[in-house]
Amino acid sequence: MVHRFTLQSLFFFLVLGILGTLLRLKMALPFLPDVRTDYLLHAHSHIAVLGWTNVAFIALIIYFTFQQIAAESRSLKLYFWMLLIVNLGIAPSFMAQGYGVVSIIFSTLSVVLSIWFMVIYFQSQQKGSQRSPLYRFFTTGVIFYVLSAAGLVMVAIHMAAKIGGEELFNAGVYFYLHSQYNGWMVFILIGTVYAYLQKRVVAFSAKSVKWQWTLLTLSFLPTYIPQIYSLQLPAWIIAIGFGGTLLAFIAIVLFLQNTFIAMLGLIINKWIRLLFGYAMLALFFKSLMEIGAAIPFLAEMVHKNRQVVIGYLHLTLLALITSYLFFSIYQYILQKEHRVRVVTLLYIPTTLLMVVTLFFDGLLQWLQIYTNRIPLNIWLSIISGVVTVSGVVVFMSAKTSLRK
Repeated sequence: MVHRFTLQSLFFFLVLGILGTLLRLKMALPFLPDVRTDYLLHAHSHIAVLGWTNVAFIALIIYFTFQQIAAESRSLKLYFWMLLIVNLGIAPSFMAQGYGVVSIIFSTLSVVLSIWFMVIYFQSQQKGSQRSPLYRFFTTGVIFYVLSAAGLVMVAIHMAAKIGGEELFNAGVYFYLHSQYNGWMVFILIGTVYAYLQKRVVAFSAKSVKWQWTLLTLSFLPTYIPQIYSLQLPAWIIAIGFGGTLLAFIAIVLFLQNTFIAMLGLIINKWIRLLFGYAMLALFFKSLMEIGAAIPFLAEMVHKNRQVVIGYLHLTLLALITSYLFFSIYQYILQKEHRVRVVTLLYIPTTLLMVVTLFFDGLLQWLQIYTNRIPLNIWLSIISGVVTVSGVVVFMSAKTSLRK
């Protein structure tokens, strides 16, 4: 089942890359006149999370926590096919109608599926899965996975009933992304690193692990506060938000201190090692940026600059999450080096260029230096195309290796 979920996630990464490339081309050229740009953006953003990252992290959870049970689970097999059907419906429905009846139905089904997976996960724990304290990261991450649905519900209510105004829409979007990026994904990422170290019988500080989990859990709600800065919150609430980002940063530093050198020692292939190092560097800078964005005058600048927000999202999704998932597929699941050099040489420079370009464009906008958007979007569409090609290579590597 791990192999099936891995291939499904990589398939949707290719869909994500194609949609991203088309989106940038449409912003630059008279392209796909019958498809609205905002509808294409909705399809792109939903597939990024629901089709690519969520499915890939589910594969990792199965691999590290209940792989043997999964092979015999009829419920998980049915879940796999339902997940595939729902994700196949997400992109075309959003491209056709944005937030409409059909797309909201598929989004609602994705919420139901997240609850279903949580049930499968907890049932697997009761059937004899390992009881290591490390698994609190997996359990907490799965809970945040389901909790993120509250953001989707807020967005759906706003779009369907036209209530709550832009504030409700933005609060819903940011809560969903926060629960995904700083809840579900970060907790599962940390959990899988520690599970791998434990599997390879590498010593690490258990006390530090407990502190990391505690700090990240306590900081979850406070770190959401800076993302809704536009609601004109009282100063004491903003201070709590800033304190939350500091706690989260300390947890990430402790995590890197506890694992980074040990992980590098276990990764034999230098190209796989580069993917891991790139992801961890992105994790550090992401956490550092969140501290800056919690400072009031910087928060105001960030929220008024769309390109900076988009740059942050791409830093998180591409430089951090996708790099780590590519690393995980090669190091944990495939345990082979098939074409990883090509992937690394294609992926790291192009994603770095994309993130730097987006942040630089945000800087120019802040300085009120306005540039021609057409060359910029063509440039970004080329980068997106190359990133997609790297995904094709990973997909073909996985398909070839998993068949043998």
